[in-house]
Amino acid sequence: MKTRFHPHRFTISALLSLCLFGCDTMVANGIGAGGSGGSGSSGATSGGPEICRSTALGNNTPVTIHVRNTGATGLGVIDGSMCGSSSWSLTSPDGGRLPSEYDLMCDGSSEACPGICDGFSIASIPAGAETTLVWDGILSQHVDPDAAKECPAAESDSDGCPFRGCQRHLDAAPGTYTVEVHAYEQKDNMDYDITAGTLKTVTFNYPEQTDVDVVFP
Repeated sequence: MKTRFHPHRFTISALLSLCLFGCDTMVANGIGAGGSGGSGSSGATSGGPEICRSTALGNNTPVTIHVRNTGATGLGVIDGSMCGSSSWSLTSPDGGRLPSEYDLMCDGSSEACPGICDGFSIASIPAGAETTLVWDGILSQHVDPDAAKECPAAESDSDGCPFRGCQRHLDAAPGTYTVEVHAYEQKDNMDYDITAGTLKTVTFNYPEQTDVDVVFP
């Protein structure tokens, strides 16, 4: 069962509790430590200088995250997005993170902000059940705003979307990765309190480990 929510219903503290992505590694010279640069699943592109380019080929080993509820109370995880927020995040050893529909790609340009912030939904995990999340082995890496001024994305300066840097996508390098999942307890009225919740953190070795268990409570 999925419950639909809308951003205007929540307080600032609630919104902040949803932002699970840590600070991105800044790329100043084309390649961050431990990464080789990349784009989304569409493959390599050639817009602008090397620092702007995404080169992910999308031929990576996928990882399945098993979110298990072993408690006696139903839980929920956000399975949509709200302005880039979600119930789970993944970070690489050098600070790369999960790609988002709100990434402004350095090797492209747009007349409007990427993505539409129109609410999100919560997927229920009943007691004794699980849900799965899949990571495709692609990371998003932030390019330093000063260095990114030479990228095509710097042209994206429409109303409400000032240019403050951009992202590029890269194939994940081998290493120890961190997954964080935030689950919310189901209340008696079948609602969820998204101002609180439980955060679980699990590390795994990529690409050797392709199934990761995140167990609640």
